[in-house]
Amino acid sequence: MVLLRILLGMIKGALVGGLLGGALWFLETGGDLQSTETSWAWLRWPLYGVVGLLTGFVSGRPPWAGDNVRGAAWVSSVFKGIVGFGVCVGLYFLADWLVRLELWGRTPTEWYFGFGAVLGVVYATFIEIDDSIGAAKDDGPKAKPKTEAPPTAPKNAK
Repeated sequence: MVLLRILLGMIKGALVGGLLGGALWFLETGGDLQSTETSWAWLRWPLYGVVGLLTGFVSGRPPWAGDNVRGAAWVSSVFKGIVGFGVCVGLYFLADWLVRLELWGRTPTEWYFGFGAVLGVVYATFIEIDDSIGAAKDDGPKAKPKTEAPPTAPKNAK
C-alpha cells in the first residue's frame, strides 16, 4: 500500500511539473524544441515555486479526506504547498548553480518540462513517504482495546 501511494505521488508530481513546465516552454518557444531562446528566464523562479506549491497541495493526504478535524486537512495541504514553494525554488537555485552541463544548447534547468517534472517527483515522493509513516499503522482494521473489569472490594470487608 505504501509503495502504491509513493508511485501515485510520483505520477502526480510528474504531471504537475511537466504540465506547468510544458506550458511555459510552449509560451516561450512556440513549441520549437530546437529553439535556444531563453528570454523568459526570469519566469523560472515562479514556475518552479508554483510546481512545488501545487505538488504539495495535491500530494499526500488530500484536503477532502474524511479524517478532517476542523479543517486540519486543508491547513496541512496549504502548509505543504507553501513549504513546497520554498523547497522547489531552493532546489532550482542549487541545480542552476551547480549543474553547468549543456544539453542541446540549454542547461537542465532551462528544459522547463523536464526539470519541472523532476522537481515535482522529488517533492511529491518526499510528501508521500512522510504521510505514509503514520498511515501504515492506521490503514488496518481497528482492534477494540481490551477492557478490564474494575477491581472489586471483598464482600465482607469492614
